[in-house]
Amino acid sequence: MAAKSKRPKPGPTRSTVEDARTACGRGEQLRKQNQLTEAIGCFRRAVRLEPGLVEAHFGLGVVLASQGQLQAAAASFEQALRLQPDFAEASFQLAVAYARLGAPGRAAAAFQQTLAIRHDHTGAHLELGHLLMAQGDWQRAAGCYRQALAIDPDLATAHFRLGYILQQQGRLPEAREHYLRVAALDAGSAAARANLGLICKIEDQVEEAVGWYREALAVTPDEPVILCNLAMAFEQQGVHGEAEALYRRALTLNPGDPEAVAGLASLHEKRREYEAAGNLLVPLADGRTANLRVAIVWGIVCERLGQSERALDVLAGVLARTGPPQDRALLLFRLANLYDALGRYDEAFEHLRQAHALEPLTFDPTAWAGTIDAIVQTFSAERPARLPRSGLATEKPIFIVGMPRSGTSLVEQILSRHSGIHAAGELVDLFMLATAVENYPAGVLELAPEALHTLARRYLDRLEQLSPSTLRVTDKLPQNYLHLGLIARLFPGARIIHCLRDPLDTCLSCHFQNFGLRHPYSGDLAHLGFYYRQYERLMAHWRSVLPLPMLEVSYEALVADPQAVSRALVTFCGLEWQESCLRFWESERFVNTASYDQVRRPVYDSSVGRARHYAAHLRPLRAALEDGENR
Repeated sequence: MAAKSKRPKPGPTRSTVEDARTACGRGEQLRKQNQLTEAIGCFRRAVRLEPGLVEAHFGLGVVLASQGQLQAAAASFEQALRLQPDFAEASFQLAVAYARLGAPGRAAAAFQQTLAIRHDHTGAHLELGHLLMAQGDWQRAAGCYRQALAIDPDLATAHFRLGYILQQQGRLPEAREHYLRVAALDAGSAAARANLGLICKIEDQVEEAVGWYREALAVTPDEPVILCNLAMAFEQQGVHGEAEALYRRALTLNPGDPEAVAGLASLHEKRREYEAAGNLLVPLADGRTANLRVAIVWGIVCERLGQSERALDVLAGVLARTGPPQDRALLLFRLANLYDALGRYDEAFEHLRQAHALEPLTFDPTAWAGTIDAIVQTFSAERPARLPRSGLATEKPIFIVGMPRSGTSLVEQILSRHSGIHAAGELVDLFMLATAVENYPAGVLELAPEALHTLARRYLDRLEQLSPSTLRVTDKLPQNYLHLGLIARLFPGARIIHCLRDPLDTCLSCHFQNFGLRHPYSGDLAHLGFYYRQYERLMAHWRSVLPLPMLEVSYEALVADPQAVSRALVTFCGLEWQESCLRFWESERFVNTASYDQVRRPVYDSSVGRARHYAAHLRPLRAALEDGENR
């Protein structure tokens, strides 16, 4: 018998295709109405009626993915792509499904396929960036975010992620620009505002940091991380009551929060309650689990207790787990101080070297010499005595100037114990006045007496606000030495106290500080030596031309004979002696500088000649100091 021939299966009829499209359309309607189970039924019916209907496979995949059925969703997207290989959205959704399934390699390949089909697919650029970021490939992730922003400059997510990468890389000015764009684009982004606050805090713009943290809390009032960040900013300003209240509020919201615990411990340390601070931190002081803040405060507290050795392993453990360069630098600076306290000077200096290498700063010696030249030329020997002045006859301001770490905080603390003196700390007001003068410093010569009076009155109003009743107010911003010519024109009755310390000890002490952008010369020993000699040059000029009384106070002389030097200080201020000035360490006043701990102890001489311990490491500094001296 002849075999029966097989008839080909009939293809879909027009009515079948139309029924499939109708079912697909109904499925899409149900999906938008969030009736997902019914939508799945419609899409599956469409696929049965017409297996080649691309949009049915795609729609089924979208609904399955939204229900978490990711394997089935991926299969639907794959089928859609087999039917239509240039279907960019199916490729994108397949990549998203792979990523959610924990298959990053397949997800990355699908995202790249999406972009090969449609290069302007911002979602693919963004998601591929997120995927690469999660894998630690931040450089390629940043490239993805930049591609997305080239297509749409207003993508807040891309700005935020790129800002975060730049922040972790220590590229803070660039990170700031992206966070500012997020803040402008998204009123609800607390994270961008909090990160702007953090950048401002790192750059010592504490007032601005407080503003950004407040904005972030307006969006998310009960976020412990932001509460602690604002508390840290208040702590940095010396506003300890508000800082403590915020730390305690964070602990109420998140009991045991390490940032808040470390914050309270830090406040105890600043109140000299070292045992209480240590007791708070002991349960958290483990290098395998401690966070950055816990480690830093633990290091400080252990040093205060004379137990620096206890902190070394904790800080080293945290350092091994820390990536951002600015965070690593904080740990390295603290380790350098711990090793210094232990007398392990070579190890201290090595940690110091690593810390400065992580935060390279730009300082142009030629430009700085030009700045000093301009000041010297503006206030030349012929000019100061005959230049007009403000006419304000006040003896209230006393300016304490010199190099950082030269004893200015100690001098102010001694004077602060006198009932006729208010210690204002490091005011930035005079710098702001100088900034307000067009073409400074030469522009000072063009100021009429009326303009000088206006500037002087602005500064004096600030002093009156701080302390209306005291006879004298000290401003101990060391860098005011740059503006003594302006001071002479504004305040003919002002007094200048110039603090001096051994050049090697001064520069080494600066090098041990994480001064950052405030003192960009401090990270390089040769730059430090150059800066010191330029400072010396300007002070020599002021001695010869300044029509103001100036008392020069040697740190070494103050340490050797505190009573004689303290008496000379009070006499210079035009006041009667008070014995309380000899007990300056009893003051409850918080000194908001790097010297805050030193001024809470009686005078000690361990900092005199400190540089001898580092003689082998200070050759570049010595060479720069000698070169400057010979010029």
